Amino acid sequence: VGDDSNPGTSEDLPWRSLEKVNSFYRLNPGDHILFKRGDAWNGYLKINASGLTDKSVVYGAYGIGDNPRFYGSEIIGGWTLHTGNIYKASFNKTINQLFIDNSRMKAARFPNEGYAYITSVNSSDVFFSSDLKPEINYKGAKWIGRTVPYAMVTLNVSSSNGQTIQLSETPYADLNVKEGFILVGKLEFLDSPGEWYYDNESKTVYLWTPGGDSPNNYEIRGSVTNYGVEAIQKKHILISNLDLFQYKTGGVLLSSSSFIRVEGNSVINPESRGIYGESGSNNIIENNIVKGAGHFGIELFE
Repeated sequence: VGDDSNPGTSEDLPWRSLEKVNSFYRLNPGDHILFKRGDAWNGYLKINASGLTDKSVVYGAYGIGDNPRFYGSEIIGGWTLHTGNIYKASFNKTINQLFIDNSRMKAARFPNEGYAYITSVNSSDVFFSSDLKPEINYKGAKWIGRTVPYAMVTLNVSSSNGQTIQLSETPYADLNVKEGFILVGKLEFLDSPGEWYYDNESKTVYLWTPGGDSPNNYEIRGSVTNYGVEAIQKKHILISNLDLFQYKTGGVLLSSSSFIRVEGNSVINPESRGIYGESGSNNIIENNIVKGAGHFGIELFE
């Protein structure tokens, strides 16, 4: 409902799109940008103006029902059979998450569970692993290794020869025997139900559904938008009662922003962070729900 040619100042004559909201800069302290409960949008919300100490600019909800939903993912359709149980579809935006009926699928990887392990180290960026399949050319894959106990290091594979891999550079901390790693980013790794792979060169998504049937039987969504709400160099903002789903990086970004209140929101399945703030102060984050974040639920730096 709504029309971007409307004045947007009443429930009877609302705007329609996030693009219209994001292009509107004539906000004053105390103004409210409200989204109808029960409605949904694809994309992100850009905070365009600051408020004052006693007059915050409010981004929230009106009406009855579920909170307004914002999706960082888009629907992928037009699936055809590739081979076996693997289907493919053209999609011209890079994705880093894929969902079937809002359930997150696993990116194709080697091995399918747990880690492969380094058997011997040839040099600072070359190792041999007896766990690797010698028939696969691993060049172009991403190597994710446990060279340090508190983090995963990600590097490109520059070449491979049988069960020997050369990395694009020396990883942080040395390679050592019995250190675990996984590999992602090759169609050859897609060998199990519930896995997917995106080929950035051909702009093609590959998917093996959990039941092995056609993805056309489901709603398939891929994450394409980095953050759900972005506040950059803003002050005195209230962000409340918004539900943010399936964003490529995180739900809420506060950058060089202060006196921001983020409350009563839900962030579901962001790839990295739920709520992230940097170079700001006096921000209040309370009564939010974060589920399925790949790294941090809430991460703030002054």
